[in-house]
Amino acid sequence: MKKFILSLAVSILSLTALHAQNLLSKVPSNASMVIKYSGENFSKNLPLKKLESYPFVKDNLFKMLKVDSLTTLENTGIDLQQDIYQYILSEDSTMNFVSLLQLKNSSQFLKLVDAQSVAELKSEKKNGYEWVMVNADTYIGWNNEWAIIVFSHYQNPYRYYDYYSGNDYDSDSAVTMVDSATAMMDSIERLPVDVAPKEERKVEINKAPVKKSKTTKAKTKIVGSQKRSGVTAKKQKPAIKKPEEKIEEIASDTTTINKAYDEEISTNVEWTMTHDDSVRAAEREVFELEQKKITTSRQKKVAGDILENSFNKPISSIENEISYKKIIDPSAHLSAWFNYQDLMQQYWSYFYSGLRGNPFGYNNYNANNAVSAKNKTGSPGVTSSMNVYFDKDKMRIEQKAYAEGEMANLSKDIFNSKQSADLAKLVNPDNIGYLSASINSEAMSKYYYKWIKQYLANNAYVGEYADLVDVYVDLLEIIIDEKAISDLVPGNYLFVLHDMKTKEVAYTDYVYDDNFKSTEVKKTKQELSPNFTFAMETRNDAFMKKVAALPLKYTKKGNYNYQDRGGYYELIFDSGKNVLGSLYFIVKDGKVIVTTSKKSIDIALNNIAGYNLDDETKKSILKNNYSFKLNTKRLIQQLGPEINSGVNKQISNYLMENIGDFKMESSLKDDMIQGTTTMAITGNHTNSLEFFFNIIDNINAIIKKDKEEREQKLN
Repeated sequence: MKKFILSLAVSILSLTALHAQNLLSKVPSNASMVIKYSGENFSKNLPLKKLESYPFVKDNLFKMLKVDSLTTLENTGIDLQQDIYQYILSEDSTMNFVSLLQLKNSSQFLKLVDAQSVAELKSEKKNGYEWVMVNADTYIGWNNEWAIIVFSHYQNPYRYYDYYSGNDYDSDSAVTMVDSATAMMDSIERLPVDVAPKEERKVEINKAPVKKSKTTKAKTKIVGSQKRSGVTAKKQKPAIKKPEEKIEEIASDTTTINKAYDEEISTNVEWTMTHDDSVRAAEREVFELEQKKITTSRQKKVAGDILENSFNKPISSIENEISYKKIIDPSAHLSAWFNYQDLMQQYWSYFYSGLRGNPFGYNNYNANNAVSAKNKTGSPGVTSSMNVYFDKDKMRIEQKAYAEGEMANLSKDIFNSKQSADLAKLVNPDNIGYLSASINSEAMSKYYYKWIKQYLANNAYVGEYADLVDVYVDLLEIIIDEKAISDLVPGNYLFVLHDMKTKEVAYTDYVYDDNFKSTEVKKTKQELSPNFTFAMETRNDAFMKKVAALPLKYTKKGNYNYQDRGGYYELIFDSGKNVLGSLYFIVKDGKVIVTTSKKSIDIALNNIAGYNLDDETKKSILKNNYSFKLNTKRLIQQLGPEINSGVNKQISNYLMENIGDFKMESSLKDDMIQGTTTMAITGNHTNSLEFFFNIIDNINAIIKKDKEEREQKLN
């Protein structure tokens, strides 16, 4: 019996623990972005007490949450040691940003929710949960275990101009709008207008043609605006029957309406002059209120559906999607998953829905009709991820891109390329930074044709002619010779920033005398002069040599100094006016080089060994399709003259003491494009997560101290 009870207790605890960690099951598979914050890992790297000790957290985060600075994050009711999920979902032309939180004290959480609203919140009970509308775009649902927050935004495409011009509105809405505006006008008080001296009171009536009311089916609009001049009011206005009273009786007959309105205008010009403007203003106000009502209603419905589905209905969860499981690491401190194609399509659909007429032809995207990791044409899409780790000596980001079928094969073809050792020798060990890129340009050019077909097929105006588009794009592919393009530019590139030095440059300024007459003044200033090399491979030296030699013919006409130096060319700048002294060009042995470094020219011209590159950097360049490195300390040192003021100098010195090198690598591994980005840290920090908070805290302290010192000097 004891064993049974013990087993039952363990089972209950296991189920409870499983439930506490299973919020991922509430994330729908048609989400376009999913973010996970690992509560356990975050709390280990940065405990809550440490987090709350930072002044900027108290001053900013607590103020944003409207939390008393004397309280703690523990008292928010949210279990911050459990995982938190956020995702983006497009439903019914509404973009929704959803947060899923574990609760440890629902009463404390409700106090936090209540603090976000100026009015007393009234929650509504549903089947197994409660929910409340904090404002028109924020909705919160909860039970005793977890909560969901939905920020919903509907981009209402209708504008007042569309209504006025008769576009996209049905007759019932139009009639309702006129009735509402008329009713509103009944409540507007007529103000006395005795504003002109008696001897100046003249009445000149310029009777312009009355603007006819627009009608669409049963729709009726009252316009009646006229051009008038010199109209003044009488002190005592006679009792006048309002046009609305007649309009209401004869609203079905447009001709009679216009006739009745003309009769009223001819006898009541001065009343009509102000009345038309007031009716139009009232009509517009009613319109805006109606659209606000529509927007709120749409947002409320969509948010309500998300809440109901999350609490009570089985959903197709992202946790079962292979595109999510293959590229998201559950042990990461922070992870983010993106369905890039869905995300961009939702974004553009949402953005352009707010433009009249949807001029770019983007279809409204309904995520309910989406297939995870698939586009509208049914071809496999691409999903990508970031898994972030806050290690002791560095922050590390592992990136992956997953594709199926044709897109997976395409990725293999594009990344079927490696960097040339001949280009790698142009990187010097003590440079500020470099970027090496190696892709198969022929495969990339073929990808463009597929992309164009897919893009046009999803376009509202072109999609119905998809077969014609396919033929046209195929013809384009036949005409363009991808092999010739790939011979010209195979796809290997290298950029190196060797160093930066300051240089005195002349410029013209202007001073003005008391009569605002300008006088030219010649001045000088210190500017940074970069020393860099850009190189790329080519298999068509002959064509590239023609391009490099071409400027020689036009030096006099173009008024520039371009010289043939025997094997390479030099473009010479005015040293007193330009930050660059010379720019060198060379085409040799399958390399095109543009550089400010004479040493890079000598390496290529004489085919010498080049720089003595360390093994780690050399391996990174030659074994990866992309390789990037930035020596942050050297960069800050080189920028020193530009940031030599007091507070900027202090900040730069602090960063130099705490930030290490920044590196990025990317290549094809396990049939996926995978990359690693690292930022090393130095200084006294427990780990890289604490490092970020320490950086913000110390920079704020430097700025605050500088401000106090300047204020003291002024006093």
